[in-house]
Amino acid sequence: MNDKQTRELNASLAGTGVMDYNNSIWSGTASIANKVTAIKANQGVLKAQQAIQEKYRGGVKDSKENARKDAGEKAFGMARVLVAFAVETGNTVLKGEVDFPKTKYWKGKDSTVVGMWDLVKARADSNMTALTSGGYLITTGDVTALQGFIDIFTNWKPKPVMGKAEKKSATTAIKKEVGKMKVNEELLFDLMAPLAATQANFYNAALDGFEVMDSGNRHIANWFTFVDDVTGVRLDGVNGSNEALSLRKKSSKRGVIKFMYEETGNGNYSYMFSKPRYRAVEMTNVKSEEGKMNKIEVRMVLS
Repeated sequence: MNDKQTRELNASLAGTGVMDYNNSIWSGTASIANKVTAIKANQGVLKAQQAIQEKYRGGVKDSKENARKDAGEKAFGMARVLVAFAVETGNTVLKGEVDFPKTKYWKGKDSTVVGMWDLVKARADSNMTALTSGGYLITTGDVTALQGFIDIFTNWKPKPVMGKAEKKSATTAIKKEVGKMKVNEELLFDLMAPLAATQANFYNAALDGFEVMDSGNRHIANWFTFVDDVTGVRLDGVNGSNEALSLRKKSSKRGVIKFMYEETGNGNYSYMFSKPRYRAVEMTNVKSEEGKMNKIEVRMVLS
Protein backbone atom coordinates (compact mmCIF):
# COMPACT_ATOMS: atom_id res chain seq x y z
CA MET A 1 0.00 0.00 0.00
CA ASN A 2 1.25 3.48 -0.74
CA ASP A 3 1.34 6.19 1.92
CA LYS A 4 -2.00 7.71 0.94
CA GLN A 5 -3.77 4.35 1.00
CA THR A 6 -2.22 3.52 4.37
CA ARG A 7 -3.46 6.82 5.82
CA GLU A 8 -6.94 6.17 4.42
CA LEU A 9 -7.04 2.71 5.98
CA ASN A 10 -5.77 4.02 9.33
CA ALA A 11 -8.44 6.73 9.31
CA SER A 12 -11.12 4.18 8.52
CA LEU A 13 -9.94 1.95 11.37
CA ALA A 14 -9.98 4.94 13.74
CA GLY A 15 -13.48 5.83 12.59
CA THR A 16 -14.90 2.35 13.09
CA GLY A 17 -13.14 2.30 16.46
CA VAL A 18 -15.23 5.32 17.51
CA MET A 19 -18.33 3.61 16.11
CA ASP A 20 -17.63 0.45 18.13
CA TYR A 21 -17.05 2.43 21.32
CA ASN A 22 -20.48 4.06 20.88
CA ASN A 23 -22.21 0.94 19.63
CA SER A 24 -25.27 1.43 21.83
CA ILE A 25 -26.20 4.63 20.00
CA TRP A 26 -26.52 3.17 16.51
CA SER A 27 -26.59 -0.64 16.74
CA GLY A 28 -30.39 -0.67 16.58
CA THR A 29 -30.38 1.19 13.27
CA ALA A 30 -30.00 -1.51 10.62
CA SER A 31 -28.88 0.81 7.81
CA ILE A 32 -26.00 2.18 9.88
CA ALA A 33 -25.07 -1.23 11.28
CA ASN A 34 -24.98 -2.74 7.79
CA LYS A 35 -22.77 0.05 6.50
CA VAL A 36 -20.33 -0.30 9.40
CA THR A 37 -20.16 -4.03 8.65
CA ALA A 38 -19.47 -3.25 4.98
CA ILE A 39 -16.66 -0.83 5.90
CA LYS A 40 -15.07 -3.42 8.19
CA ALA A 41 -15.24 -5.92 5.35
CA ASN A 42 -13.38 -3.39 3.16
CA GLN A 43 -10.76 -3.03 5.87
CA GLY A 44 -10.37 -6.80 6.10
CA VAL A 45 -9.81 -7.10 2.35
CA LEU A 46 -7.25 -4.29 2.45
CA LYS A 47 -5.31 -5.92 5.29
CA ALA A 48 -5.30 -9.26 3.49
CA GLN A 49 -4.19 -7.72 0.19
CA GLN A 50 -1.55 -5.64 1.97
CA ALA A 51 -0.11 -8.84 3.46
CA ILE A 52 0.07 -10.35 -0.03
CA GLN A 53 1.55 -7.20 -1.52
CA GLU A 54 4.23 -6.87 1.14
CA LYS A 55 4.94 -10.60 1.55
CA TYR A 56 8.64 -11.45 1.74
CA ARG A 57 9.42 -13.28 -1.50
CA GLY A 58 13.09 -13.96 -0.89
CA GLY A 59 11.93 -17.27 0.60
CA VAL A 60 11.08 -18.42 -2.91
CA LYS A 61 14.75 -18.48 -3.84
CA ASP A 62 15.78 -19.80 -0.43
CA SER A 63 13.36 -22.72 -0.70
CA LYS A 64 14.52 -23.55 -4.20
CA GLU A 65 18.14 -23.68 -3.04
CA ASN A 66 17.17 -25.87 -0.10
CA ALA A 67 15.39 -28.22 -2.50
CA ARG A 68 18.49 -28.25 -4.72
CA LYS A 69 20.65 -29.24 -1.77
CA ASP A 70 18.19 -31.91 -0.56
CA ALA A 71 17.97 -33.49 -4.01
CA GLY A 72 21.73 -33.22 -4.54
CA GLU A 73 22.58 -34.88 -1.23
CA LYS A 74 20.07 -37.67 -1.79
CA ALA A 75 21.30 -38.30 -5.34
CA PHE A 76 24.95 -38.23 -4.25
CA GLY A 77 24.32 -40.72 -1.44
CA MET A 78 22.61 -43.09 -3.86
CA ALA A 79 25.38 -42.52 -6.45
CA ARG A 80 28.07 -43.62 -3.98
CA VAL A 81 26.20 -46.89 -3.40
CA LEU A 82 25.85 -47.34 -7.18
CA VAL A 83 29.61 -46.74 -7.62
CA ALA A 84 30.38 -49.48 -5.09
CA PHE A 85 27.87 -51.74 -6.81
CA ALA A 86 29.42 -50.98 -10.23
CA VAL A 87 32.97 -51.70 -9.02
CA GLU A 88 31.97 -55.00 -7.41
CA THR A 89 30.01 -56.13 -10.49
CA GLY A 90 32.53 -54.81 -13.03
CA ASN A 91 30.04 -52.38 -14.56
CA THR A 92 32.42 -49.68 -15.80
CA VAL A 93 29.71 -47.91 -17.78
CA LEU A 94 27.58 -47.39 -14.68
CA LYS A 95 30.59 -46.20 -12.70
CA GLY A 96 31.43 -43.66 -15.38
CA GLU A 97 27.85 -42.34 -15.37
CA VAL A 98 27.53 -41.66 -11.63
CA ASP A 99 31.05 -41.36 -10.16
CA PHE A 100 31.37 -37.59 -9.59
CA PRO A 101 32.30 -35.32 -6.64
CA LYS A 102 29.48 -34.29 -4.30
CA THR A 103 29.38 -30.68 -5.51
CA LYS A 104 28.56 -31.84 -9.05
CA TYR A 105 25.23 -33.03 -7.77
CA TRP A 106 23.92 -29.59 -6.86
CA LYS A 107 26.14 -26.94 -8.44
CA GLY A 108 25.56 -25.94 -12.03
CA LYS A 109 22.66 -25.15 -14.34
CA ASP A 110 19.26 -26.36 -13.23
CA SER A 111 18.91 -28.58 -16.29
CA THR A 112 22.35 -30.13 -15.68
CA VAL A 113 21.79 -31.08 -12.04
CA VAL A 114 18.26 -32.31 -12.69
CA GLY A 115 19.68 -34.51 -15.47
CA MET A 116 22.19 -36.01 -13.06
CA TRP A 117 19.52 -36.67 -10.43
CA ASP A 118 17.26 -38.29 -13.02
CA LEU A 119 20.13 -40.49 -14.19
CA VAL A 120 20.91 -41.70 -10.65
CA LYS A 121 17.23 -42.39 -10.08
CA ALA A 122 16.93 -44.30 -13.37
CA ARG A 123 20.04 -46.41 -12.74
CA ALA A 124 18.96 -47.25 -9.21
CA ASP A 125 15.54 -48.20 -10.50
CA SER A 126 16.86 -50.39 -13.35
CA ASN A 127 19.28 -52.21 -11.01
CA MET A 128 16.89 -52.46 -8.06
CA THR A 129 16.59 -56.26 -8.13
CA ALA A 130 20.36 -56.78 -8.03
CA LEU A 131 20.83 -54.03 -5.46
CA THR A 132 18.21 -55.57 -3.19
CA SER A 133 19.52 -59.14 -3.50
CA GLY A 134 23.06 -57.93 -2.91
CA GLY A 135 22.09 -56.07 0.27
CA TYR A 136 23.02 -52.63 -1.07
CA LEU A 137 21.48 -49.71 0.84
CA ILE A 138 19.20 -48.42 -1.91
CA THR A 139 15.48 -49.15 -1.82
CA THR A 140 12.45 -48.23 -3.88
CA GLY A 141 11.68 -45.77 -1.06
CA ASP A 142 14.96 -43.97 -1.81
CA VAL A 143 14.01 -43.70 -5.48
CA THR A 144 10.60 -42.28 -4.53
CA ALA A 145 12.18 -39.81 -2.08
CA LEU A 146 14.64 -38.57 -4.71
CA GLN A 147 11.80 -38.04 -7.17
CA GLY A 148 10.00 -36.02 -4.50
CA PHE A 149 13.02 -33.75 -4.04
CA ILE A 150 13.32 -33.34 -7.81
CA ASP A 151 9.66 -32.37 -8.04
CA ILE A 152 10.01 -29.78 -5.27
CA PHE A 153 13.01 -28.25 -6.99
CA THR A 154 11.48 -28.09 -10.46
CA ASN A 155 8.15 -26.78 -9.15
CA TRP A 156 9.88 -23.84 -7.49
CA LYS A 157 11.22 -22.52 -10.80
CA PRO A 158 8.17 -20.42 -11.83
CA LYS A 159 7.54 -19.02 -8.36
CA PRO A 160 9.32 -15.64 -8.81
CA VAL A 161 7.10 -14.84 -11.82
CA MET A 162 4.06 -15.92 -9.85
CA GLY A 163 5.18 -13.63 -7.00
CA LYS A 164 5.33 -10.60 -9.28
CA ALA A 165 1.90 -11.33 -10.70
CA GLU A 166 0.53 -11.89 -7.20
CA LYS A 167 1.92 -8.55 -6.01
CA LYS A 168 0.54 -6.73 -9.05
CA SER A 169 -2.87 -8.30 -8.50
CA ALA A 170 -2.85 -7.24 -4.85
CA THR A 171 -1.87 -3.67 -5.77
CA THR A 172 -4.81 -3.45 -8.18
CA ALA A 173 -7.18 -4.97 -5.62
CA ILE A 174 -6.07 -2.47 -2.96
CA LYS A 175 -6.80 0.48 -5.22
CA LYS A 176 -10.30 -0.82 -5.98
CA GLU A 177 -11.05 -1.69 -2.35
CA VAL A 178 -9.99 1.74 -1.07
CA GLY A 179 -12.45 3.24 -3.54
CA LYS A 180 -15.24 0.95 -2.29
CA MET A 181 -14.38 1.78 1.32
CA LYS A 182 -14.56 5.52 0.69
CA VAL A 183 -17.96 5.16 -0.99
CA ASN A 184 -19.25 3.18 1.99
CA GLU A 185 -17.90 5.81 4.37
CA GLU A 186 -19.67 8.61 2.51
CA LEU A 187 -22.93 6.66 2.64
CA LEU A 188 -22.41 6.09 6.36
CA PHE A 189 -21.99 9.83 6.94
CA ASP A 190 -25.27 10.48 5.12
CA LEU A 191 -27.05 7.84 7.19
CA MET A 192 -25.66 9.37 10.39
CA ALA A 193 -26.81 12.92 9.55
CA PRO A 194 -29.93 12.74 11.78
CA LEU A 195 -27.64 12.03 14.76
CA ALA A 196 -25.95 15.41 14.31
CA ALA A 197 -28.79 17.02 16.24
CA THR A 198 -29.55 14.27 18.77
CA GLN A 199 -26.07 12.82 19.37
CA ALA A 200 -23.79 15.70 18.43
CA ASN A 201 -20.76 14.58 20.45
CA PHE A 202 -20.81 11.09 18.99
CA TYR A 203 -21.51 12.35 15.47
CA ASN A 204 -18.59 14.77 15.53
CA ALA A 205 -16.21 12.29 17.17
CA ALA A 206 -17.03 9.65 14.55
CA LEU A 207 -16.49 11.98 11.60
CA ASP A 208 -13.25 13.26 13.10
CA GLY A 209 -12.17 9.65 13.53
CA PHE A 210 -12.69 8.98 9.82
CA GLU A 211 -10.76 12.11 8.85
CA VAL A 212 -7.56 11.21 6.99
CA MET A 213 -4.50 12.52 8.79
CA ASP A 214 -1.83 13.96 6.53
CA SER A 215 0.52 14.31 9.49
CA GLY A 216 0.61 14.01 13.27
CA ASN A 217 -1.65 16.16 15.43
CA ARG A 218 1.29 18.12 16.77
CA HIS A 219 1.85 19.55 13.28
CA ILE A 220 -1.71 20.87 13.00
CA ALA A 221 -2.10 24.47 14.16
CA ASN A 222 -5.84 24.89 13.58
CA TRP A 223 -8.48 22.21 12.93
CA PHE A 224 -11.71 23.80 11.70
CA THR A 225 -14.93 21.80 11.49
CA PHE A 226 -17.91 23.24 9.61
CA VAL A 227 -21.49 22.42 10.51
CA ASP A 228 -24.92 23.60 9.49
CA ASP A 229 -26.15 25.88 12.26
CA VAL A 230 -29.62 24.33 12.33
CA THR A 231 -29.02 20.62 11.72
CA GLY A 232 -25.47 20.30 13.04
CA VAL A 233 -24.57 18.25 9.94
CA ARG A 234 -20.99 18.59 8.76
CA LEU A 235 -20.47 20.63 5.60
CA ASP A 236 -18.02 19.71 2.88
CA GLY A 237 -16.86 22.08 0.17
CA VAL A 238 -16.46 25.09 2.47
CA ASN A 239 -13.85 27.48 1.09
CA GLY A 240 -11.34 28.66 3.68
CA SER A 241 -8.62 31.26 3.28
CA ASN A 242 -5.89 33.01 5.19
CA GLU A 243 -5.23 35.99 2.98
CA ALA A 244 -2.21 37.17 4.97
CA LEU A 245 -0.41 33.93 4.12
CA SER A 246 -2.12 33.33 0.75
CA LEU A 247 -3.48 30.01 2.00
CA ARG A 248 -6.67 28.61 0.46
CA LYS A 249 -8.29 25.28 1.24
CA LYS A 250 -11.61 23.46 0.92
CA SER A 251 -13.25 21.40 3.64
CA SER A 252 -13.10 17.62 3.31
CA LYS A 253 -16.03 15.20 3.04
CA ARG A 254 -16.04 15.20 6.82
CA GLY A 255 -16.29 19.00 6.95
CA VAL A 256 -12.73 19.64 8.09
CA ILE A 257 -10.01 22.08 7.09
CA LYS A 258 -6.58 21.72 8.68
CA PHE A 259 -3.98 24.48 8.65
CA MET A 260 -0.54 23.17 9.51
CA TYR A 261 2.00 24.87 11.74
CA GLU A 262 4.52 24.55 8.91
CA GLU A 263 2.19 26.78 6.88
CA THR A 264 1.39 29.38 9.52
CA GLY A 265 4.19 29.52 12.06
CA ASN A 266 3.50 31.38 15.32
CA GLY A 267 1.00 34.21 15.14
CA ASN A 268 -2.60 35.39 15.22
CA TYR A 269 -4.51 35.29 11.95
CA SER A 270 -7.83 36.07 10.35
CA TYR A 271 -9.68 33.44 8.32
CA MET A 272 -12.57 33.77 5.90
CA PHE A 273 -14.95 30.87 5.21
CA SER A 274 -17.65 30.68 2.56
CA LYS A 275 -19.97 28.18 0.92
CA PRO A 276 -22.71 28.70 -1.66
CA ARG A 277 -26.11 29.38 0.00
CA TYR A 278 -24.45 30.14 3.34
CA ARG A 279 -23.39 33.41 4.90
CA ALA A 280 -19.65 34.02 4.88
CA VAL A 281 -17.91 33.75 8.25
CA GLU A 282 -14.83 35.72 9.27
CA MET A 283 -12.79 34.66 12.27
CA THR A 284 -10.12 36.98 13.68
CA ASN A 285 -7.25 36.56 16.13
CA VAL A 286 -7.02 32.81 15.59
CA LYS A 287 -3.85 31.74 17.34
CA SER A 288 -1.24 29.46 15.81
CA GLU A 289 1.35 28.08 18.21
CA GLU A 290 3.98 25.38 17.80
CA GLY A 291 3.04 22.04 19.34
CA LYS A 292 -0.56 23.03 20.04
CA MET A 293 -3.66 22.26 17.98
CA ASN A 294 -6.78 24.40 18.22
CA LYS A 295 -10.05 22.64 17.30
CA ILE A 296 -12.59 25.23 16.24
CA GLU A 297 -16.20 24.62 15.23
CA VAL A 298 -17.59 27.01 12.64
CA ARG A 299 -21.38 27.10 12.43
CA MET A 300 -22.61 28.14 9.01
CA VAL A 301 -25.99 29.89 8.63
CA LEU A 302 -28.09 29.66 5.49
CA SER A 303 -28.42 33.02 3.78
